[in-house]
Amino acid sequence: MAYIRVPLKRLVRIKKVITCFARTESPDYHSAIEKHNFWEMVYLRRGRMGYCGGERQGVLTAGQAVFHAPNVPHGLFGDGVHSYEFFIISFESDSSSLAALADRPLTFSPPHRTLVDAIVAERERCFAPLPISPLTPLPDEQIGGQQMIGLYVEQLLIGLLREAVGEGESLFSSRAALERQLVADMQAFLEKGLYDDHLTMEDVCSQFHYGKSRLSAIFRRAMGDSVMHWYHTRKLEEARRLLLESEQSIAEIATSLHFDSPQYFSRSFRRYIGLCPRDYRQAFR
Repeated sequence: MAYIRVPLKRLVRIKKVITCFARTESPDYHSAIEKHNFWEMVYLRRGRMGYCGGERQGVLTAGQAVFHAPNVPHGLFGDGVHSYEFFIISFESDSSSLAALADRPLTFSPPHRTLVDAIVAERERCFAPLPISPLTPLPDEQIGGQQMIGLYVEQLLIGLLREAVGEGESLFSSRAALERQLVADMQAFLEKGLYDDHLTMEDVCSQFHYGKSRLSAIFRRAMGDSVMHWYHTRKLEEARRLLLESEQSIAEIATSLHFDSPQYFSRSFRRYIGLCPRDYRQAFR
């Protein structure tokens, strides 16, 4: 009998944990607004608190949490009346499905709350109370404790994602929607960088916290083009607009859009449009 080894699909994967701590704060406490290239979960264990994440702002009550996606500015603050106890864990993950949980209040069911309590308890058996970061393993840390923290977090995330998927909607269709949103966010990021000097694929990967091959594959599936070729084409489209609507010289346009030289800009423009910049301006202005 031939045995077939089936590779198991991973919906979510926790690669590293950066912070993991519980804290009680006064009603007037508010954190600084911060931004980092990893995920953060803020779970309210007791009381009431406000939060902001990107352009969203809201209130959490006991048993609710919010997930902040990488590179989204966020913070938390008291309501001036109630003290509050919260738990924060931040982690690295390249799982695109997590976008379904980002920056909105989520109410944890009793099983989810039990998993949070398990993470807190395991953290106390593995790491010193201080500093918050970097996490310092105890000399006699619980065997397998660090792995258990990762497993508890993955189990929590899978449970939340199952709830996030609507009735009759498959995880595949949900993932397709998330990838479409990711591509739209990438396009917006590249549009903002049209006048940046030497924006690279590494910059895009850093912004969205994905590997180069995965981001490239997602973008090509949606757009039929590579990320950087699409970006280069958008620069040429912007140059075409400037030729018609501005008084900038061809050299000034090439410099403002950070082409390597006016000559390179003219060659690229001619290949894309079919006319050199000067002829295009004269013909269509």
